[in-house]
Amino acid sequence: MFRNVARPVLAIFPLLMAIVLVLVSGEPWLLIMGVVSVCAFDAWRIGFIGAIFVTMLFSLAHFPPAHLMTEGDLSPAMQTALFGGAALVIFTVIRCAMIFPSKADDRMRFAAAIVDNMPAMGWSLNGKGEYTYTNKAVQNYVTGNDRQADLDDWKNAIPLVHPADVEQTFGRLVECLASGEDFVTDCRIQGHDGSYRWFRAVARAARGAKGDITGWYGTSVDIHEQKLVEEALRESERELRQLVDAIPALIWCATPEGEPFYANKQVKAFAGIAIGDLEVPNKTRLREALDVTVHPDDRIRVGDAMMRSFSTGTSFAEIYRLRRHDGVFRWVDSRLAPLCDDTGKIIRWYGVLIDIDESKQAEEALRASERQLQLLVDTVPVMVWCASASGEPTYINRRLNDYAGIRAEKVDQARFDRNQQIDRLIHPDDRERFRRALVDSFALGRPFTLRYRHMRHDGHYRWADSRSEPLRDGDGRLLQWYTVITDIDDETRMQEELRSAHERLASASKAASLSELTASIAHEVNQPLASIVASSQACEHWLKADPPNITRAIANVGRITRDANLAADIIRRIRVLFFRTSETRTPVSINELVLDVCRLMENELAVNAIQIKTGPDDGLPSVIGDRIQLQQVLVNLIRNGIDAMERMPPEERVLEIGSRLIAGNRISVEVRDQGSGMEDPHMIFEAFYSTKANGKGIGLAICRSIIEAHDGEIRAENGENGGAVFTFTLPISNQGKIEETSRDATTISTTTAR
Repeated sequence: MFRNVARPVLAIFPLLMAIVLVLVSGEPWLLIMGVVSVCAFDAWRIGFIGAIFVTMLFSLAHFPPAHLMTEGDLSPAMQTALFGGAALVIFTVIRCAMIFPSKADDRMRFAAAIVDNMPAMGWSLNGKGEYTYTNKAVQNYVTGNDRQADLDDWKNAIPLVHPADVEQTFGRLVECLASGEDFVTDCRIQGHDGSYRWFRAVARAARGAKGDITGWYGTSVDIHEQKLVEEALRESERELRQLVDAIPALIWCATPEGEPFYANKQVKAFAGIAIGDLEVPNKTRLREALDVTVHPDDRIRVGDAMMRSFSTGTSFAEIYRLRRHDGVFRWVDSRLAPLCDDTGKIIRWYGVLIDIDESKQAEEALRASERQLQLLVDTVPVMVWCASASGEPTYINRRLNDYAGIRAEKVDQARFDRNQQIDRLIHPDDRERFRRALVDSFALGRPFTLRYRHMRHDGHYRWADSRSEPLRDGDGRLLQWYTVITDIDDETRMQEELRSAHERLASASKAASLSELTASIAHEVNQPLASIVASSQACEHWLKADPPNITRAIANVGRITRDANLAADIIRRIRVLFFRTSETRTPVSINELVLDVCRLMENELAVNAIQIKTGPDDGLPSVIGDRIQLQQVLVNLIRNGIDAMERMPPEERVLEIGSRLIAGNRISVEVRDQGSGMEDPHMIFEAFYSTKANGKGIGLAICRSIIEAHDGEIRAENGENGGAVFTFTLPISNQGKIEETSRDATTISTTTAR
């Protein structure tokens, strides 16, 4: 109060009032009030001087100067001393009363300033939980100004707390008010703008001398940004954990000593165990994990390598087999690396395991394939070598090594001199030709094929066939050369021998063809000549008759002429078969041909008592062919039938000849006898094969050649009731082609060779 009034007023006003009262009343003791004026000064020295000054005024006002000089009268001195002492006592008492309350107020004001200006909301409660004080921060946050918030009771603060935090916050406050424990909680408090912010409320109970709670003092610190950071951190950790769990790999963490303390979900899904499952008495989690999951054949190696990494602080990398939850061991690639702080001290180990079983199996399959390919390349009966795009050898298979005597170490180094090897291995007469062909091929990128003489390891030169092909990529760039060398020495020598044999065979074939031609002519001309002889004898008989039968003789002369012409035609057509001359083909009626052949052979049939039965279909179309050659076929087949039935009784010697249309475009002619049949119908048409004691085996071979030359077929089979059946088919004229056809005796010659 006194500090709000000017100190000069406090010093003068009481003193003037005391002087006035003394003058009015005449009572000097009223000057004692002047002592109060000196109490306005803080300095004790000024106060004492003031008290002495007031005492002097008292002495002058109460005692006249003459009285003061009276000897032996101690009353004025005693009263003055009494007044001075009283003044000093009053001054001292008032000053003490003024000083001590002032210091207490200063401390209170200092504490209030601290509470009002601290960066947090300060508040206090009495022992019942009623608010006794809230600082300016509370007022500014709740009301938006310095107006005191209406918070008489803690229950009035419930609407300010976020509904989701009310139960937890005030439930804890009630517990602490009852138990006296420190109150700590995080909650969201609504501000004057309606928004919520996170605060951390902390309060502690104040206790009296007897230990009873006299009040609560607390603060609410704004931790909204910290909460947001923590939430973002938790979200980041959650996303990181999800990422780690989603990574297609087995991830785990270990302490600096190597004890696992975390494993992602992939580990649980793969191995079927969690970190908690590794807690086994008297055994570390790491040792238990190794014993349970690692293949027995890999366990010691992996364990030693991992312990070495933990002890030395170096990274760990191993490939081994890991047991899956179903008991199947799969190959994994395991990596382990340390995380260090700024000082280089290991604070954690991070490990990852990647399932590489499929790739491991693929690698094994590839290695097996490579081994198989290597074995194949080394086993194939050819010599193989490869070269780079520039022509430098990069690989030589084992067979070429063994053949040429090249040392394996040189093959591995692939640095031996190519020209030196050419000079050593290639025959001098082939050397330059080989080198030129090889250089040109490598320079132009073109394949090459070359035959030359290659020296074997024993020093002998053998003929070889070398073929080289380039390998190119998709853009046509040359990548590699592949060369195959085949030993053809035996084949070359065999070809030489075969060529010599062919020359000898050609000479023999000419002689055989001449003999065959002679035999064919003799066989085919035999019948016309026999007819000529018979007709000549008949003519002679009719001329010698008496009188001579000129008419009959002339008829026989006509037969002689006919048979002679037939013999000439036969010889000419045999030459057509054996020599490449042309013959014109014309339409031929099969039925007329059969009748002509029967008339031609009527004498021979009569002599052998052969009955002819013909069964031709009417209206058969013509075939395209050589009439004389087709006539030869029928003559040969009929003569074979006659020979087959010579031992049969005359009444059983029946020869059946039939013709019919088959398949709409071919005519079939069948000759059936009643003989004993054939042992091997398939061999009957082979040249020089005969079932007759004096047969030459030429007739049926010529028949097959003629029929095949007419685009037909001929076959032989035994009849169901005995005998032999010969059947040949020819295309009809409207399906065939009238052409000049050159035929030779290739079929007969080939058959003869067999």
